[in-house]
Amino acid sequence: MSIVFSMLLDIVLKIIDDNLWGKCIVVFRQQKQPTKMNIKTLIITGKQWFDRVNGNSYFSARCTVNFGLPDEYFFAVPFQYGYDSQFEYACYQRLSESTGFDIIALKYSGKIKVHSDLQTGCTKKEVKAFSN
Repeated sequence: MSIVFSMLLDIVLKIIDDNLWGKCIVVFRQQKQPTKMNIKTLIITGKQWFDRVNGNSYFSARCTVNFGLPDEYFFAVPFQYGYDSQFEYACYQRLSESTGFDIIALKYSGKIKVHSDLQTGCTKKEVKAFSN
């Protein structure tokens, strides 16, 4: 049954519009939380908006653990204040809270491969929709 569910999930995720990405993850990706032993890769994608009126930066992010592997896991970091690499550390913090391990120490020890990408110059609407 899990193979059928996985195939159905892949089809549904291809059909769903990108703006609903975070919602479909909550509904369809009810998988076991990753543990220290099975985390191999972490891909962090963020979008940033700069509020010119108040001079503040805001971001939201999507994090993928073990991309392309059978135990792939997704989560989103909601719209919040922060600049530069804060989107990465928000993902590290959320993953550390769920696993109980220091993800930053694992990253710098070379046990986890991390790739991060931040898209700047986005609108507020794009950034809010990115994590919903």
